[in-house]
Amino acid sequence: MTENINIDETVIAGINRGNEDAFTQLYNAYFTYLCICATAFIHDSSRAQDIVNELFVRIWLHRGSLRWPVHGYLTSSLRNACLNELRNRKEKNSPIDSELLEFACAQCSHTPLQYTEYLQLVSTVNKISASLPSKCRNIFRMYFHEGLSSKEIATRLHLSPSTVRVQIKIALDRIREEIGQTYLILLLLNGLLH
Repeated sequence: MTENINIDETVIAGINRGNEDAFTQLYNAYFTYLCICATAFIHDSSRAQDIVNELFVRIWLHRGSLRWPVHGYLTSSLRNACLNELRNRKEKNSPIDSELLEFACAQCSHTPLQYTEYLQLVSTVNKISASLPSKCRNIFRMYFHEGLSSKEIATRLHLSPSTVRVQIKIALDRIREEIGQTYLILLLLNGLLH
């Protein structure tokens, strides 16, 4: 979708010849879209912008080899950069599952429209979770947004692990009732509840 509106083969050929105006055109066409994708994966908008800017710096430094269509290359490069960022976080004891990360990052190839629809779904889930009783809402936030295990939550809140698991189940049941099982699974796999 983005490719057809803003970028054609002449822009890519211009970048390969070192034309700064062509590079600026590519940058302006993709910067916001790539930042949205990166932010969805790494949950840090400032770092997402850095990653996207680093991607464009690499493109400029290695100009001459860029091919059209460029959309797949940009999203694939962004996915790899996001995976590297998240792996670095994991090494610093961040609770991230690498298989789920790769699945989530693969979603970046979606069109902006698909991504917008997905964000609307996430917003709906956030509204549902905001309506949960405070204890349940707090446990849900810690489990899904902070990535804590039920045992860690239990320790932090001085509750039994079974109480925490029951509260998590209550939250999931409520969300499932509102949006359906399929959408809930998609959200959980993508780790975009925030």
